[in-house]
Amino acid sequence: MLHRPFVRGITLIESLIAILVMALGVFSVLGIQLRTLSDAQAGIRRSQAIRLIADLSERIKSNPAAIEYLDIYTEDSPPQPTDDCSASCTAASLARLDSYQWHQQVHFTLGSGRAAIFRSNADGDSQNPLQLGVMIAWKETERLGQDSQTTEALNAFLQISAADASGQICPEQYVCHLQYISIPGGCRSSDKAGESCE
Repeated sequence: MLHRPFVRGITLIESLIAILVMALGVFSVLGIQLRTLSDAQAGIRRSQAIRLIADLSERIKSNPAAIEYLDIYTEDSPPQPTDDCSASCTAASLARLDSYQWHQQVHFTLGSGRAAIFRSNADGDSQNPLQLGVMIAWKETERLGQDSQTTEALNAFLQISAADASGQICPEQYVCHLQYISIPGGCRSSDKAGESCE
């Protein structure tokens, strides 16, 4: 009879330890699940960025005189055009409309996404470059740990690559995707005048 309270105390301690072990297991599973979801979201964002760049490339290729209006495509935050191209449309109007719609699509698709389009310095001072660089940036789900170091290292690489090509850098607190798209009918400055260089 005297040992009964002591036995009850041991049982209570064993129950508390079992609950603690179970809670640790549940939290570990939840942590793995959250990390998996975060990685999946990062993959989805990157694939969305790739699709957006492919869409821009198609828009440029569908404009017959895009090479003459690259300054419109490389403009940051283009204003809403007055001509919606519902009737006939000039190449310049189409470039303005495409640029505006594409930037709106980036913002809509990636939430706080940003985009920069720039001429590649690899083409020198050519009036008709062979390619444009496109950098799309988006906010990553906040997560600390080793993956943040990987993200920082990747962004540092992108900053070097883009800075060498144009002076563009990946904004802090953002994840970036950098890709180059070809320009139809582009020529290098070393090409001889009057020669076809498509």
